[in-house]
Amino acid sequence: MKKMTSKERFMRALRHQEPDRVPVFLMAMSIGAKEADVSMEEYTTNGEAQARAQLNILRRYKVDLLGGGCGVAYRAEAFGTKTLYYEGNKEPPVIIEPAAKQAEDWGKLKLDMKKPGISAYIQAMKIIRNEVGGEVPIAAEVVQPITFATHVAHLIYVMKLIKKDPALLHKGLSRIVELYNEYINTLIDEIKPDIFVFHCNRASSELLTKDQFSEFGIPYDIKTLEYLTARKVPIWIVNNGGYPYLEMMVENYPVDVVNWWDRGTSPMKLRDMKEKYGHKVCLAGGLNQTAELFDGKPEDVEASAKDAIEQAGRGGGFILSAGYEISTICPPENLAAISPAVEKYGKYPLASSVTAKP
Repeated sequence: MKKMTSKERFMRALRHQEPDRVPVFLMAMSIGAKEADVSMEEYTTNGEAQARAQLNILRRYKVDLLGGGCGVAYRAEAFGTKTLYYEGNKEPPVIIEPAAKQAEDWGKLKLDMKKPGISAYIQAMKIIRNEVGGEVPIAAEVVQPITFATHVAHLIYVMKLIKKDPALLHKGLSRIVELYNEYINTLIDEIKPDIFVFHCNRASSELLTKDQFSEFGIPYDIKTLEYLTARKVPIWIVNNGGYPYLEMMVENYPVDVVNWWDRGTSPMKLRDMKEKYGHKVCLAGGLNQTAELFDGKPEDVEASAKDAIEQAGRGGGFILSAGYEISTICPPENLAAISPAVEKYGKYPLASSVTAKP
């Protein structure tokens, strides 16, 4: 098959078609500081440094989709939280003061897209877009409202509201969705992303029951996702929860890609999702950011990539990725092992030894 650009490869996978090879995406956010050899503060607040880091990741690890950003603080800061930056390039910035501490704060939430973290992120993505043109797709990020509520407020406070004052939490979630319209519009107009990565990390049974997720998660997720689909931007949902509500999301959400920690505690494996939902959504996963990529060896990474392709690569509609963000101290030799593994096992048409069911 003729060699494709990353954009062509990625779009064919989204359409459940076979590209020339399996596409690769690494959620390499905070690790970008190490790639750019700068402090975490400079990486997060300097768009040029952030762009340089992501372009280094593109060239060094041969990924097919670029993102950016750093942890959760840079987004939450735009909604009124305060941030602490650490020295060095190993620890991402953290939220040290929430924006919503008491009842009246939810209605006062405001959006400031000129804050250092978000403005640097936009600058970085614009630089990357100018550098790669239309050959490499770019991802922007948004967080599901219930997860984002636990960023602009303390998690324990949000959990108390679920039980003791659900009406107030609904008010807060509605305010977040309202502000998201401006937030998303700015990212689309400034960055022109090829896809939105929609983080759904609270949609998991170790935190919310199904009834709680149905009440405080799904309605506000759908409002946000419908707004994205109206702007004609594909959607990639990612959930690194131990027991994520994958089926509820796939069956209710207008999404194009589903990414979860399939190598973790989740009972739903790639093969299961491929058989049940492969006709409906593109799947992403197969690499374990807490095991092989973190403390394994390159041969372990190769074995995981091969196994993932065996489980979900048949017929296309699969992107090799980790279950979530790459650790800042992940050995570069492990990341460098991914591309050769894909070249060896992931070229279409896949070899019968790879695609055969066990």
